[in-house]
Formats: sequence, structure tokens, C-alpha cells
Amino acid sequence: MQTNDVRLIVTDLDGTFLGDGGILFEQNGAAFREASRQGIAIAIATGRMAPVAAHMASTLGMHRCTLIGLNGGQVWDSPAPVHIEQHVFPTSLSHAILDIIREHHCRGNAYSEDTFYSTQRYSTEAGERFKKSYSEAGIRIINHDSALDLAYDAPLLKMLVRDTGDTQAYLACKEAIGALPGVYLASSFAHNFEIMQKGISKAEAVSHLAASLGISMSQVMAFGDYDNDLPLLSQCGYSVAMGNALPEVKDTCRFLTKTNEECGVAYGIHALLNNQLDLIRKPV
Repeated sequence: MQTNDVRLIVTDLDGTFLGDGGILFEQNGAAFREASRQGIAIAIATGRMAPVAAHMASTLGMHRCTLIGLNGGQVWDSPAPVHIEQHVFPTSLSHAILDIIREHHCRGNAYSEDTFYSTQRYSTEAGERFKKSYSEAGIRIINHDSALDLAYDAPLLKMLVRDTGDTQAYLACKEAIGALPGVYLASSFAHNFEIMQKGISKAEAVSHLAASLGISMSQVMAFGDYDNDLPLLSQCGYSVAMGNALPEVKDTCRFLTKTNEECGVAYGIHALLNNQLDLIRKPV
């Protein structure tokens, strides 16, 4: 395959485009800007909210970037940014999920279009930086022990549960929620599970984006590191695992780049643009 086969480049954020603790690297932004200048469409597909991704893209000058937030629950376009679509849980289903979380006394998050509800306890510098990324994007933050009660009747797009020490309760909660019809579970980092509606995913959102651009998934380059990236990576012609990715992600992908801390996204894009894909091609 030649470089000009790639018509769309997509990146995950945490553990991929971002450094540890959510740090933005100008090198990654510069690589995306160059790809865009060469006529390649660019997108972010993340478990974070679309406005957060929009703020990060704007900070790095990544204009005309499609923003897929909440694992496909939101799709925005930039630079406006323009809200294209969102997928709200049926109220009966979100109520059932929140009831199970409350029954097992678990902590976690819920996300509406403009509000981040969380019963997690943030005390580390990285946690505070995470919250700051939401506030800077204009997202309202409700962070206290009753936050999920306040989310009960909100139009929710995604929920998340963390293992905060009572692993038995966490696993029981995960099993009960996973058994609900219309739900699927994913994970973007260790000791959590994300709750999505079936049929809503990064893979589905990118597939629709590719179709709207008149290209096939074989012409998509995607970067990822964790299991919520696997369905997308398995469908792309140019699937790139980060050096810090889970073993199963590395096994799935055709290419392997440097770690997120080494700006592996920029390294992979430059390999593409310079017709040097052998730099990241996995041995057969």
C-alpha cells in the first residue's frame, strides 16, 4: 500500500495522543497539522467528552478535525465546533444502570452533553489535571458522593465504574450491568469499565465518518492502546499500536510505533508521510 492510500487518520487520546497525566505534546499536533495540509482528514476518537477533545485540538491548531467523544456517544466537527450527533441512553436503561451502581456502593462517573458527574475522589495531581481539562472545555463538574443521584434523570451518553478497593462489589456490579439488554462494556484503562449502548462505539463512528468522506476503512490509519480501541483497530487498513499498548492491542495491529511518552503518534504519522512505513511495520 502507498502513503496516498490513507485518507483519514484517527487517534485515541489517553495513553496514545496524550502523555501520562494527560499532557499535550506539540509534536503530535504538528504531525496532524501536516497530515491535514496534505489533504488527509483527521479525527480524535476518545472515551472523553467531545468538548474536551475539541479544546485539545484547538490548543494544538488541529482545525477541521472530527471529534468522536464518549466512545462514539458524541460526534462533533471543528473548528466551530459543530455538534453533529449524540446517542442518549433510554431513560429506563440509564436508571437501571445507576440503580445497580448504587446497590453495590460503587464509585464512578456519568456524562451528559455538558456535565461530568463523578463520585470518584480526586486527590492526585493527575486527577486534578483531569478535572481541569473538563472545566477548561466549559464542562460543568459535579464531584461529590451524591453526584450520580443528581445524574439520575439527566440525558446520559456514557457511564463508568471504578474499582476503588472493594473488588468483590466492583465485579458483582460489572456482572449485573453487563447482563442488561442493550449494554456493552469496554475499558480505557485498568480497574474500570465503561458502560455504552450496544451499537455505539469508536468503530461505528469512524466507519460512518469514512463513509461520509467516500472512503473505505482500508484507507484509515488509527492509533490506540487499550481494549476500547480494539474494534476500531481491527477494522482499519493501517492499525497502529502504541509501544505502551496492551499485548492484545499489539497482536491485533499491523504496525507498532513508539510509546505515548515518546510521541509515538507523531512518529507513526511521519513514517506514513515520508513513505517510511517499514519503520513501524511489525515483522511478519
